[in-house]
Amino acid sequence: MTLSDIGRELIIKREALRLKSYLDSAGVWTIGIGHTLGVRENMSITKEQAYELFRQDIEPVEDYLNYVNANIKRKFKQHEFDALVSFIHQIGLTYFAKSTCLRKIREGCTPEEIAKEFPRWCYITDRKTGKKVICDAVKNRHIDEKVQYLTGY
Repeated sequence: MTLSDIGRELIIKREALRLKSYLDSAGVWTIGIGHTLGVRENMSITKEQAYELFRQDIEPVEDYLNYVNANIKRKFKQHEFDALVSFIHQIGLTYFAKSTCLRKIREGCTPEEIAKEFPRWCYITDRKTGKKVICDAVKNRHIDEKVQYLTGY
């Protein structure tokens, strides 16, 4: 499976296309469509570069989900796959690989049980206090992905 055109547009809508680097809600330098690797202050890229970085970011996520999909009984529907790509694009493959969400997928839990995990990933570390706090923007994004996972687009 690959990310559908609808899934791609939803991620772009959630992330926004930004051609100048900025600090995201967690205080991480970000550019393009949620790209963080090697990003520094005062960077600029073209729209074409942003889409290429996005493609490079999404490809390993698709590969990983296809590996998971090949090893589970209930295969992903397209909208579930797309929602998971969006979710993983935000939290990262390392965190997803250790998540209860993935465990529930592998155990064959219902879509409802799996989707309950999405909004739980709503915490960021406050850079001033070092404490984990709920980030409404992240929580709302994951609620949106939960709905997408359960109902489609």
